[in-house]
Amino acid sequence: LEAEVQHFEQVLVREAQHAEEGRLEAEGERAELSARVQRLEQTCSEQAQRLDLEATEAKELRRGFEAEMRSVAQVREHDAQRVEEARLEADEQRIELTASVASLEQTCLDRGRHADLEAREAKEVQQGLEAEVRHFEQVLV
Repeated sequence: LEAEVQHFEQVLVREAQHAEEGRLEAEGERAELSARVQRLEQTCSEQAQRLDLEATEAKELRRGFEAEMRSVAQVREHDAQRVEEARLEADEQRIELTASVASLEQTCLDRGRHADLEAREAKEVQQGLEAEVRHFEQVLV
C-alpha cells in the first residue's frame, strides 16, 4: 500500500510539474503576444504618421495646384485644358491615397483583432492549466 501511495505521489508530482511547465509556457506565449501587439501598435503608429505626412503633402500640392488653376484660367483655352487634365490626375492620386489609408487602417484593425484573439486563447490555456494545478493540489491534500 505504501508503494502504491508513493507511486501515486510521484505521478501527482510529475503532473504538477507538467502543469507548472504548461503554465510557464502559457505565460511566455502571453508575453510574446504582448510584444507582438506592441510591435503592431508601433508599426500602425508609424504608418499613420507617414500617411498623415503624405496627406499633408497632398493637401499642400492640391492647394498649390488650385492657386495655379485660378491663374491659368485667365489664359488661352489650350492652357485651361492642360490644367483640367492635371486636376483630374490630382483627384486620382487623392482617391488612391484615400484607398491606401483605408486599406492600412483595415490591416491595422485586422492585426489588432488577431493579436487580441491570440491573447484570449493564451489566457484560456493558462486558466485551464491553473485549474489543473489547483485540482492536483487538492488531490495532493
